[in-house]
Amino acid sequence: MDNQNKIQLKTSLTKLPSLSDIEARKIKEKEIREALEVLRISIRKFKNALQIIDSASNWSNYDTFGGGGLISSSIKHDKIREGNRALKDANDSLENVNKELGDVPEIASIKISDYQKTFDIFFDNIFTDYDVKKKIDKARRNCGKTLNQLISIEKELSYLLESIRIKSREEIEKDNNEAILAADNTIMYIQKAIDSIDKTYKSLDNDKGIISKGLNYLFLDNKEIKIKEKITNAIKGIKNINEKLMYVQGFDTELINELNKFKASLVNITRMKILTKKNEKTNLTEVKNRCSDTIKHLEIIKKALKDDILQCKI
Repeated sequence: MDNQNKIQLKTSLTKLPSLSDIEARKIKEKEIREALEVLRISIRKFKNALQIIDSASNWSNYDTFGGGGLISSSIKHDKIREGNRALKDANDSLENVNKELGDVPEIASIKISDYQKTFDIFFDNIFTDYDVKKKIDKARRNCGKTLNQLISIEKELSYLLESIRIKSREEIEKDNNEAILAADNTIMYIQKAIDSIDKTYKSLDNDKGIISKGLNYLFLDNKEIKIKEKITNAIKGIKNINEKLMYVQGFDTELINELNKFKASLVNITRMKILTKKNEKTNLTEVKNRCSDTIKHLEIIKKALKDDILQCKI
């Protein structure tokens, strides 16, 4: 799912909601649960169709390349007919899915397409076996594509349901504390990257002689790999923070957007050549500054989460 369709959590539930807010949330929760119900039915149907198509694909491979005969060809055709029925049933379910999604404003613009109605194949001979295989493989890809889209939307709806569900003070505190822990872990990863940067910078300063400089440059690639490994761990940490923040009701989306900018900056670091001759110190300083700025922003996020916990207890 592209970024335009990503759910933005704009609800506010730091303190317990008013009666009118509770009613509005209950209505919205009902709509989301109804959408999830039909969505999960459709997911089951597409999983079933994909399983049958996989079986048809296996028999097609055997029939085409494994020297299959009348029996394998007959089984293959049975699987194709069964797959057609399952695929039609799965695609028919998309109408209800699209209808229910239309009742959820945050994702109403998303429409699920039926990439493959059926893969009607009614004949098979020495000249068409390979064509049959291609049609089955195409149906398999398209069915998988639709299934992945449905699973992605299910995840988004589940996040949205969490964001508007009426939570107790204990639940709110738990969600916030999990996000704080994720932020602490990410700060630890970034600090390790900074430590590696400082050591590398110091080793460059200590290289006075021609021989020591030459030896140091031989190990620069290894040092760069270690720095990037730690930054990659930090990027994974930020991804984890984002997942935790999806469950934090009313959290400032501006802080989340800013965090993702820092994440993009760290991703760019993993793609750049840091330790290039003549520019290595400048690059190391730049990378360290980006890491330090990311830590500062994570501390701001932690403070906001802690403030929410305090307000919730008032």
